[in-house]
Amino acid sequence: MSDTAQQGAPCDYTNNADIFLNYAAGTSFSAASLAGIQALVNQSSGQSWGNMNTKFYALAASEYGDAAELAACNSTSGTDPGNHCVFHDIVQGDISVVCAVGSPNCFGGSAKPYGALSTSMASFSPAFSAGTGWDYATGLGSVNVDNLVAAATPARTYRIGFTVQPNAGYNAGATISVKVGVENFVGQVMTTDTSAITIALDGGTPGATLGGTLTRNAVNGVATFNDLTISQLGTDYTLKATDGTLYRAISHSFTVAGPPAAISFATAPSNATAGTTITPAIVVHVQDTNGFPIAGDAITLAIANSAGGATLSGTAVVQTDVSGNASFADISLDKVGIGYTLQAKDSSATPLTVASSPFDITVGAAGMMVFTVYPANVLRGNSLGSVTVKETDLDGNLVNDNGTVIFRVPACGSYVSVGSATMTGGIATLAASNARFYSVASNVQLTASKPSLQAAAAFSVIANSDYVFGDAFESCRF
Repeated sequence: MSDTAQQGAPCDYTNNADIFLNYAAGTSFSAASLAGIQALVNQSSGQSWGNMNTKFYALAASEYGDAAELAACNSTSGTDPGNHCVFHDIVQGDISVVCAVGSPNCFGGSAKPYGALSTSMASFSPAFSAGTGWDYATGLGSVNVDNLVAAATPARTYRIGFTVQPNAGYNAGATISVKVGVENFVGQVMTTDTSAITIALDGGTPGATLGGTLTRNAVNGVATFNDLTISQLGTDYTLKATDGTLYRAISHSFTVAGPPAAISFATAPSNATAGTTITPAIVVHVQDTNGFPIAGDAITLAIANSAGGATLSGTAVVQTDVSGNASFADISLDKVGIGYTLQAKDSSATPLTVASSPFDITVGAAGMMVFTVYPANVLRGNSLGSVTVKETDLDGNLVNDNGTVIFRVPACGSYVSVGSATMTGGIATLAASNARFYSVASNVQLTASKPSLQAAAAFSVIANSDYVFGDAFESCRF
C-alpha cells in the first residue's frame, strides 16, 4: 500500500481496481531492491554470500535480542544513517491481505468479489499488524544499507560477544571470570583489535554493585575480566559488555547465593513400570537460607528404600541450573516393588540429603519366556521329565498371565509336540511326557511357546544298555 502521508496514492480495498493493483506488491517490489543491496554487500566484503537468510536473522538476534538495542533501533525514533542499527524495527501500521469474499475471515461485503483478511467480521480489523520485534506484517523491518554493508565486511568490527560466559551460579563473595571478544559480521574474533571493553551489572538485586576491574583492553581481540565480584545475593544477574558503538553483549543469567541450606524434591518420582523412564522428570531443588536458588550444585540420586532389589539406571548426577533445579529425565528402575524411595544428595562439604515420597514399580509388558526347571538328559527309550517355564517382562519380572504353552522337539523334519501345559500366574509346568526318545542325540532343543513368546533349552538322549530296540517297522521316531 502506498503512504498517503508521503504523497502516495490512496488504496481502497473495497475498490476492485485497487485490489487488483495490490497484487503487484511485496516480493515483486522488494526482490529487485534486495538484489541490489546484496550486490553492494558482496562487493564490499569481496565474497559471494549465497543465501543470506541465516546471516540476516543472526544480525537481527544481536540487535533485537537486547531490549535497549531494540528500543534504539525503533523506526519511530528515526533512521539516522549515523547510528549502528542494521534493521529498523517497524512498530506501527498493518497490511491488508486480499481474499475472496465468502472465504474464512474475509471482510468485504457480499456485493464485492474481493475483500481483505480481518480478525473481525463485524468491522474491518487487519489480520496482520506491526509490533515490536519480528512480526508477520513487517518481518525484520527496514534495512540500513550502509550499516548492513559495514557489518558484512569481514575486516570490520561489528559486535562484541562473551567468549567465556559466567557460571550458572556463584557463592557469596566468589570471583567471577568472563571473557569478551570483538567480532566481525560472522562472529570471528578480530585478533588485531585492542579496543577498551567495559563491563557492567545488569539485572539481579536492586542496589547491587559490580566490583573488580570493569574496563580492560582487548588482547588479540579478547578482553579478560578475572576479578569480578557482586556485592549482594540475588537471582537473574547478567553482565553487559560495551565497546563504543559496537553492538553490546549480554551474558547468560546467573545467581549469587549463600551456602546450600535446604534440598527438596520439587517433582517427586511417580509410579512407573519396570525398565521404563519415570515421568514426569524427577526434579530436585536446592536453595540457601534466604531462599535463593543454588546453581551449579551436583546432585546425586540413589535408591534409598529398595523395595524390590532394583538397580537405578539413567543419569544419576545432575548439576542444578540457575533456578536451583536439577532435572533427572531418564531415570528407571528394573525390578517390581511397592514403596520404593529415592535419596537426593548435594555436593557441599556437609552434604544435604532428602528422601522422596514412596512410589511403586509395576511389571512391564510380557517380553520373555524362560525355563526355571530345565530338561534333564533322557536315557534312550524313556520319556522327558518335568520342566517349568515362566513369562516375564524384559527385566525379568514375573508377568501374571494365563494361556497354553506348547512344548516341542525336532523330529521327522519339523518340530513335534511332546505335550502342553496351562499357565497359571505366569508359570507353566509340563509333567513327565508320554513321548519316548529312541535315538541317541545331543543338544536336542526343547521349545516352550505361546503366541509371540518362546523359550528354548537343550538336553541329550543318552545310550541305555538295558534298552532293546522293539519296533523295527516304525519309520519315524524321536
